[in-house]
Amino acid sequence: MAHGAKDILENCHVVPELKDALEGIQYLVGTTHRRRDIRLPQPVPAREAAQTVATISQDKQVALLFGREDFGLSTDQLSLCQLAASVPMATKNPSLNLAQAVQIFVYEVFVASLDEYPPSELDYAEVNALEEFYGRVTRLLDKVGMSPYNREWETYLKSLRRVFSRAPLESRDIATLDMIFSTTFRYIERLEKKLESEQ
Repeated sequence: MAHGAKDILENCHVVPELKDALEGIQYLVGTTHRRRDIRLPQPVPAREAAQTVATISQDKQVALLFGREDFGLSTDQLSLCQLAASVPMATKNPSLNLAQAVQIFVYEVFVASLDEYPPSELDYAEVNALEEFYGRVTRLLDKVGMSPYNREWETYLKSLRRVFSRAPLESRDIATLDMIFSTTFRYIERLEKKLESEQ
């Protein structure tokens, strides 16, 4: 599958964790052949996803995320993505190996890139910045005593991502929301210190 692409293989970048691979990425497309969780978006066809990639990647950093050969992407990994995509299949139990899936998606992105699209006007927040933001939100919620069922923060995070993903979050959106949450967090800390000093 890699005939004539030795330079790509030799120059591939290997990182210890997914978040390292997503450094600087502003739009993430996850690939899957089935919908695993109702909190996740329904996958769109690869061709439709390719048009989105061709549009946004004109001046933004876009990545396609593929899972392991044996079981694909996990639900947690898919929940990081702004878009889920799949290759439509005629069979009841579709199956593609990783090399085939990559080849199809890359081909669709190549073909879509031959057309002209108006560049996206949105300044998408980076994927890692979004995750850091969600972390600050959950810390604030924990600070005020809110606890999800069975303290399953990862499950709650999926719902939180779904709420905020209904409209693309830009960098300035994160800054605006951060001001609200960080100011609230600092206010609570000041109250705690005041109560401690009065005891």
